[in-house]
Amino acid sequence: MTPLVLLPGMDGSSQLFAPLIKALAPQVADIRTLKYPSDELLGYDELIYWTLQQLPQDVPYNLLAESFSGPIAYNIAKTQPKHLKKVIFAATFLQPPRALLPSLAAKLPWKALKRFRLADSLTRRLLLGKNADSDLIEQFWQVIDELPAELIAFRLKQMAQLTVPNVKLSQPCLYLDAAQDFLIGRKHPSLFHRLCPDLQIATIQGPHFIVQAQPDDCAKYISTFITPSQ
Repeated sequence: MTPLVLLPGMDGSSQLFAPLIKALAPQVADIRTLKYPSDELLGYDELIYWTLQQLPQDVPYNLLAESFSGPIAYNIAKTQPKHLKKVIFAATFLQPPRALLPSLAAKLPWKALKRFRLADSLTRRLLLGKNADSDLIEQFWQVIDELPAELIAFRLKQMAQLTVPNVKLSQPCLYLDAAQDFLIGRKHPSLFHRLCPDLQIATIQGPHFIVQAQPDDCAKYISTFITPSQ
């Protein structure tokens, strides 16, 4: 089966993909995750180049980008790599989400804020969904705790500096739209409509971390999208 390569959210790790991988496993035999370097501050341009070096060079593959990684997948796809077949965008964006939110968030004292965490009830309501179990919540906050504060601020600045792209993609695309995504708002699917002529949109009830909150629903849409037609 064609490999599915997963590009992570702002944490840059593959750890939070565990629920999605488990849900996809029965339908997708070859799932590969990338983990961005966390020991240096790599901007979008550097991460695009780094990611290109990690992608399969001699076999067809599909690409999924979560949140922060949307611009990386888009910029890779627009170069029309020979082996890239389909692209899945999960609760992501190609321009700054929520206008000033990233630039304002980048100025917060992240070293101090990392000492605190939302109550489990708020974590479920705002981030991971009402059905998130305690293990997923604990893993989420552990990933955040391990992320250097300066890297959080740097990646937020990168998001704030995005400019609206204008190159249309030739690959078939799927957008996983989180219906209760208050972090990036509701304007982004329309931009994907304009830039992806061959686009499907799957609206799924849940918060921004939709592949963690609703892995079974996401897996259903993903596997159907990437499975070759008979």
